Amino acid sequence: MNKNKLLSVISKNSTYTILFNIWYLGSKVAIAPFVLSYVSLNEYGLWTYCFIILSYLSFTAFGVNTTYIRYAALYRAKNENDKLNQLLSTGVFSMIIISSIILIILYFVTPGLINLLGLDEKLRKTSEMMVMGTAVIFVLNLSLDGFKCILEGEQRIDIVKKIQFLASLVEIILIIVFFKNGFGIFSLLYAYGIRYILIILSCAVISYYIFPELKVSLFQYRICQLKKFTSYGNKMSVLSVISMIINSMDRIIITKFLNLELTAIYELGRKFPNIGLMLPSSIAGTLIPCVSHLEGSSQKDRIREVYLKGTRYLMMFSVFLYGYLIFFGDVVMKIWLGEGFETPATVMQILAIAGLVNLLTGAGTSCLRGMGKPSLEIKSMVINLILILLTAPFLISWGLTGIAISYITGEIISSLYFIYVINKKFEINMVIFFENVLKPLIPVLISFIPIKIIISYILANCIVGQFWLFIILAITSVFHVASVLALFYFYREIFFTEEENEKIREIAVHLLPNHKTAEFK
Repeated sequence: MNKNKLLSVISKNSTYTILFNIWYLGSKVAIAPFVLSYVSLNEYGLWTYCFIILSYLSFTAFGVNTTYIRYAALYRAKNENDKLNQLLSTGVFSMIIISSIILIILYFVTPGLINLLGLDEKLRKTSEMMVMGTAVIFVLNLSLDGFKCILEGEQRIDIVKKIQFLASLVEIILIIVFFKNGFGIFSLLYAYGIRYILIILSCAVISYYIFPELKVSLFQYRICQLKKFTSYGNKMSVLSVISMIINSMDRIIITKFLNLELTAIYELGRKFPNIGLMLPSSIAGTLIPCVSHLEGSSQKDRIREVYLKGTRYLMMFSVFLYGYLIFFGDVVMKIWLGEGFETPATVMQILAIAGLVNLLTGAGTSCLRGMGKPSLEIKSMVINLILILLTAPFLISWGLTGIAISYITGEIISSLYFIYVINKKFEINMVIFFENVLKPLIPVLISFIPIKIIISYILANCIVGQFWLFIILAITSVFHVASVLALFYFYREIFFTEEENEKIREIAVHLLPNHKTAEFK
């Protein structure tokens, strides 16, 4: 795969990933007030708790899925379709067995997990049904998700995102219909299950269409392929376990030592930072099959370039969204849910800082996963977890804000460690890293300050409703983006590389009148 084609594939997959995640995560934010009008905070917290449990189960899926993607990309790069069949067959039948065991175990341990919450008797039965229902959907997806993963390994992420978009649209419609017809909190469960069934079936049909030679059979089961799942897959599973513990530790501490209602409030504060994290992280995920393909086609020297450019574009894309959450988290919360949510607004701003720093590692972790070398990521996550466990007991007295500070401490220190080590691995000194990655972020963040002063003055001296607050933020946002783009334009030789400036010239030649493009040439 030549350089231009490689960039084209990454660009297309990233574009579809961005568009899908903007839709999907935006729709989740939009539907939250509707859901809260039908269920209590305790019930909403229960739905969140179900996914905390699933997050611990999903470490298995993470290792399996990444194995599918990495080796599907390698086999396709080498034209080894027979090994692709063996990989898929071995994965599907192995996961069916593992899924059955998981369900049996969960059936017996669910009552104990529910006891940890100390719920009222009226919620206990509902809790058990919700936990088991989400688990059934999870293990079904675990068993048959291989079809989606080999499409991603083939770098047809665009197709996967189209399928997921249609399925999520159906889910949103069903949530509204089910709530309107009195299904209560189970509306979320039923719509969630139907979405995953649609994704699984669609990916399977299209996989057979794209790969007519694809076969899933017990006769294709191979121990050598199983070892792929138990070696590389196990490393990825360990990584996933630590990641899930880190990502749920704050909510577990809140649920156990504070209460379920505060868990729901904290979850509201996490909503937008999670959206900001998932968008660029999904883009970074498109690099995994790309790097595996480069490795399989003996182009390892280009992986360093993918890492550096991937980190650069990831941060340039993310800094606008995270900047708004850091500077205007309180305004965003007022627009979204109205007055009285000051605590989740503070949580949002703290977690946004952690998310922005953590995104510096995004392209690097993808490159290491694509190369089959996740050890550095595991080490940095262990550091993160240790720091959370050490700081949380001292900060719990500060409530939700203290837990958020504990979380950010671990994220920042572990991320900086990861950046230092991976740069050393790729022989990138900090001057080069600053020039390529950090320098373009500085003017964006600084330019938020005057906007913050203006909005703070308006809020201090005027009574502004949600609608007009949204209009004010929208107008100042347009002004902010325009001013940053103008700054980048006039100082493009400072902030952009020669290759990027050449692209800007090409775009200008096509978009601007001829007499205005002379300065680009």
